Amino acid sequence: MAKDNLSLLFVEGVVRRKQQTYEMIKKFGKQSHKEAIKSTDVFLNIIRNREHCPQINYFVVDCFDKRVFRRISVKADIIITDVPYGKLAS
Repeated sequence: MAKDNLSLLFVEGVVRRKQQTYEMIKKFGKQSHKEAIKSTDVFLNIIRNREHCPQINYFVVDCFDKRVFRRISVKADIIITDVPYGKLAS
């Protein structure tokens, strides 16, 4: 899921999501999906015209285990974590 979400920072990922949204419009006909297409076009314009393309790396670790960060070599400007929920959470 993280890989899919991070792909939305690049043209290819947004174009793929736009196609998925068109499929949802065909299937459900929701106004919110139609509005999402408009937002996608605005966002595509932004990322196509940006001066800097971010370098993105992703990996799975236990972010609550501080020993993990001693074993890996990562220099990060930002770290985003996704804490499990549902049956995975205690």
